[in-house]
Amino acid sequence: KDVHRVCVALPRKRVTTTGYDKAIVRFYEQVYSGIRDHVNLDLVKCVVLAGPGFVKDDFLTWMMNRATQTGDSQILQKKSAFVAAHASCVHRQALKELLADEQVQKSIANTKAMEHLKALEG
Repeated sequence: KDVHRVCVALPRKRVTTTGYDKAIVRFYEQVYSGIRDHVNLDLVKCVVLAGPGFVKDDFLTWMMNRATQTGDSQILQKKSAFVAAHASCVHRQALKELLADEQVQKSIANTKAMEHLKALEG
């Protein structure tokens, strides 16, 4: 079941990137508000941001800058809980790939997600 889904059409990069830049900021804002609205950062130990390419890394940087500019102390205090990981696609099958990744497993160790993963494997 989806808690929050973000769908933004990104135009192809051209000589002028203003359309692309506006679309990517719109995407970042939707992801950011999804995190703020649907993730209880007081309870969550780890948030894995994943996808192909560099968007996840750029978003993480953008989110921390946005949190600093707006004084969003909740995001800033949980900065170390956010982890960027590579996934080959943005679809649900990427979850299996992520959960098999050693770096992700280290990040989610001692969380309910790891307990669920062990139960699925067992």
